[in-house]
Amino acid sequence: MSIISTEERAAMRDSFARLLAEHSDEDHVRNAMVMEDGYDHDLWRLMSDMGLLGLIIDPKHGGIGG
Repeated sequence: MSIISTEERAAMRDSFARLLAEHSDEDHVRNAMVMEDGYDHDLWRLMSDMGLLGLIIDPKHGGIGG
């Protein structure tokens, strides 16, 4: 069972959608594709700052457990 409420999930979904709308247009994606690592480090940092990277990690390991 998720510890994240319906309202929290909706807020996270909306925030993530805004983040992607701002940082993942076609030019951003194409630029990331030609980067040495193949992804945008700044976008990953922003997703991490939002807590998105911990969603699938169990709380006992420091994640959110969503």
